[in-house]
Amino acid sequence: MINHKKKAIFIHVQKTGGKSLRKGLGFKGGTQHEPATVLRERYGDHVWTRYIKIAFVRNPWDRLVSAFFYAKKGGNQSVYDLQRASYLPETFTDFIKNVNHYATLSNEHLFKPQSFWLLDEKGDVMVDILGRFETIDSDARKIAKSLNIRFFRLKKINVTQHDRYREYYSDETKQIVAEVFSSDISLFKYTF
Repeated sequence: MINHKKKAIFIHVQKTGGKSLRKGLGFKGGTQHEPATVLRERYGDHVWTRYIKIAFVRNPWDRLVSAFFYAKKGGNQSVYDLQRASYLPETFTDFIKNVNHYATLSNEHLFKPQSFWLLDEKGDVMVDILGRFETIDSDARKIAKSLNIRFFRLKKINVTQHDRYREYYSDETKQIVAEVFSSDISLFKYTF
């Protein structure tokens, strides 16, 4: 997602409040979930190096709860999302016990580590501003100010209904996420 007027590129990591952020920060267009490496290639080095790159991340344990329940209800109700809902395990625990499988499927981006979206081939973060879902309003306000955008309070869009993420984990499933998503946990400094 690009805003040529503000010279900014938004990398939309799924289940990090991206739809709300795009609207609140003035990025137009449909949903695009593409890694930074793909966007750099699309826009070229001339644009990539001159524009501010923005992304948001989310605690991996929390993000997986949101992603699972979003997917189980059929996502955006597309044919693909409805098919995905039918092949996912019935319970969150069974999903987490197989999360490595889902995280490595080439056509399944919803469950990929956030580092997949934000790192280059050398393992370096490709964004200039990295906000956090946990502080989404204050981070978005700071970003809007830096881009000279009139900021409106973010509207919650595409919210998934579930309990607090901690309620879904056992010691075993908590550890599985820690191993499979270790790059996100260490890179973005998250703890359970």
